[in-house]
Amino acid sequence: MTELHLTRRQKQDPVIVAWVRFQDWFMDNARVVLGVVGVIVAVLLIGGLWLKSRADAETKASGQLAEASALYWRGEYGPLAQRAVDIRHEYPGTKAAAEATRMLGDAYFWQGDFKQATNFYQEYLKNVSASSPLRAGVERSLGQAQESQRLFKDAAVQYEKAAKDSPSRMDQADNYMSAGRCYEALTDYARAKTTFDKVANEYTDTPMANEAEIRLGEIQGQGK
Repeated sequence: MTELHLTRRQKQDPVIVAWVRFQDWFMDNARVVLGVVGVIVAVLLIGGLWLKSRADAETKASGQLAEASALYWRGEYGPLAQRAVDIRHEYPGTKAAAEATRMLGDAYFWQGDFKQATNFYQEYLKNVSASSPLRAGVERSLGQAQESQRLFKDAAVQYEKAAKDSPSRMDQADNYMSAGRCYEALTDYARAKTTFDKVANEYTDTPMANEAEIRLGEIQGQGK
């Protein structure tokens, strides 16, 4: 029915008129409308399949990551490195792949390849959330890898970042002590003393406070 075929009484009913006009418009644009609906359905279908695929990938990757964790705790760092590489290659973009990056850093660290460990720790920290509970620990590991390469300035900065991000006062004090040690290695005794003094005065509830006082005494005894 078109608007021309409506009776006079029907033309006075706004609901009927609106419905008829919609029918006329739909018939004129049916091909376009059906095409748009088809696109929407296709997008929803593809999106659903993609989400299912991602969920399946996360599940499989998590299983592989659990096996990698077992290798870590057994001290099998060579096989751990290979498993971590495989996870990153086979399941890119998953949470497990991100954690595999961290494990790859650990694997290289314990095998004495501190340069590679540094690279993977930095990659992990670049992408991990600032609120991640693992962040401070990886920052400390990065500092240790840098210190092992005698990159004392970089290591000191990293230890101080780890101290600020650590929820535990014990860990905070320990990281500041490590930073102070690096400043000593740089013969930057002014910053070393400032750092040790911070621990001695602000972390009296930790064993590091006594250690910091000893280090301060040794530096002063050297006339530095």
